[in-house]
Amino acid sequence: MAILNDGPNGPIRGKFGSVFAYVLNGQNIVRGARKPRTTPPSEAELLNQKKTKVTNDFLTYLFPIVKYGYKNLLIDHPTKNAANLAQSHVRKECMAIDTNNEPYVRVELFKPLRGSLFTPENGQMELVDGKLYITWTPPTVNNSQDWVKLNVVVLNPEEVADMRVAIVPARLGEYCLESELLGRLRKGLHIYIGFEDSYTGKLSDSVYLGKID
Repeated sequence: MAILNDGPNGPIRGKFGSVFAYVLNGQNIVRGARKPRTTPPSEAELLNQKKTKVTNDFLTYLFPIVKYGYKNLLIDHPTKNAANLAQSHVRKECMAIDTNNEPYVRVELFKPLRGSLFTPENGQMELVDGKLYITWTPPTVNNSQDWVKLNVVVLNPEEVADMRVAIVPARLGEYCLESELLGRLRKGLHIYIGFEDSYTGKLSDSVYLGKID
């Protein structure tokens, strides 16, 4: 059964006859019925399937974060969403193959925050008594404007992620993070920082500070 959206002149959604109609990224698509495959997948296809699974597994806990962190990129990619852009970034820029020909994500290359704003420089971190002390060089650009602030992302790829948005002015050059995730060190935590202009909404690319165990 097919549905006529917006009356007889609107796009069709569903199955009619031997074809299917649906909307993809704002476009009306019509395709024929898929034929069952009779040949086994190639090695390249199998590897591509593994990359897709690894990508989606890695981003499982990060989709709420990239929805925020990739919002600036949607302006130049109106037919995409944040999940699409994050998946593309991981597959193209963060994927590696181990000695057993198995794909994995290089977490240090991942950017949970994306944008054209200037990035933090000389970022450092130190874990002391369950608190994470983060420092960076105060920016000279807009240095006197308190609306340029720090964002922090804490990631355990196998369990959960945490994000703190616009927490302190970038001009301060330091921040002490307290998070319940800092108690989950058995599998390691990856730390990223970035800037946000809370007046314009612009974000910077995130900077990877490293892993704490």
